[in-house]
Amino acid sequence: MDGRSFRAPITNHIVIPSNTWTIVQNSPIHDAWFIRHLRCTRGTYQRICQNIEVAWQRVHPPLHHHNTMSVNDRVACTLHYLTHSDGYESTAALFGISKTRAYEYCNQVALVIQLCYVLETIVLPSSREEWEVVRVGFEEHGFPNAYGAIDGSLIQIKRFEDFYGWYCRKGFPAFNMQDVVDHRMRFMSYSLRSGSQNDKAMFNESLFGQTCHTRVPPGGCFLGDAGYKLFTHVMTPYSIVSSMATDEANYNWIHSRSRMVVERAFGRWKNKFRIFKHELLHHCPHDMARLIEVTLVLHNWYIDYDNEAVAPTQPETYPGWMHIGGDIVDDDELFQVDGAAAERARDTIKNHLYALL
Repeated sequence: MDGRSFRAPITNHIVIPSNTWTIVQNSPIHDAWFIRHLRCTRGTYQRICQNIEVAWQRVHPPLHHHNTMSVNDRVACTLHYLTHSDGYESTAALFGISKTRAYEYCNQVALVIQLCYVLETIVLPSSREEWEVVRVGFEEHGFPNAYGAIDGSLIQIKRFEDFYGWYCRKGFPAFNMQDVVDHRMRFMSYSLRSGSQNDKAMFNESLFGQTCHTRVPPGGCFLGDAGYKLFTHVMTPYSIVSSMATDEANYNWIHSRSRMVVERAFGRWKNKFRIFKHELLHHCPHDMARLIEVTLVLHNWYIDYDNEAVAPTQPETYPGWMHIGGDIVDDDELFQVDGAAAERARDTIKNHLYALL
């Protein structure tokens, strides 16, 4: 007799049904659930769902009408996974699906964002008016003609079988990510490299580093720390010594206060997307890079749609432990200068700021 007609009872059913998500979706009294579990408001979640639905069929075939998980449900799974450090198990348990399904849905949504939205969301200003908005935002902190702040951040990953070049100087395998942010902490440009590259090497080899002098408005600059080389279009601080001149100390203080926005952006990004609280455990660098790119896009969307990340007029003071830097830089690589023209440009800004005292 065919055994398929007399199936044995299920004894190891590991997926426990859950109606939590259904209740939350259909009840307006659970708005706080979105902030706690997806790190965004209900309105922001709905805007993100609209973006994904519009682009879904450019990447994936349409979902079957009997499918129990809609595109919106898959977006919620993805946001929960990225904003928590518990892995796919907790996401699967919350939505009442298997771990395999959670992994599949997150990859589907991530692929849509990577292929359809990275290039149009993480982009430098393209018009004079857009550049001017950024300049005014930085000038509120005191630094004139600044059009962005640049820095690097390490993202710890698991060790690959072929790990050569992935170890950073802090002793663990990692991505080193260079980012340029505006006054609202939005990412305008990024570059991902292996952890063995420090910030200066990344800048020199990145597309931004090779072309930013042609993109920034005339007389403008980006703000970098002492690990970057001083150019006419990249302003770095003066060397800190015990007998430092007053005008140089004043320049360094305003420079640091204005550049702090990039540190705040990294802090906000890693606090929102807590998957980076632990090393990334995916199988290959391409999968890890996709998740990083997706979180950068979501970071910008959270700012745009929540409308909560506005640069304060009076910058806050942050303790030393909150500094999120890139790789360690050797002493002989600090405070490098491109030439006399770069020094004159920095001195001009220094004298201007000192005259305002």
